[in-house]
Amino acid sequence: EGARARTLFGKFVNASATVDITPKEIIVTFGRRANNQLLFASGYAEREQTIPWLDNRQLKIRFL
Repeated sequence: EGARARTLFGKFVNASATVDITPKEIIVTFGRRANNQLLFASGYAEREQTIPWLDNRQLKIRFL
């Protein structure tokens, strides 16, 4: 709640990941980082979302 934009960017947005794009899905796989635990706890790993502007591909987020 009290974090600055720079802190949030450094911990969550500026993370390296592998992106695999297939005709039906987009899979984003984050590597091992201490901050991934927070993202995993937030439920992002269980979510799958359809992206209409990418030919209705399913977006899947995975954590190692």
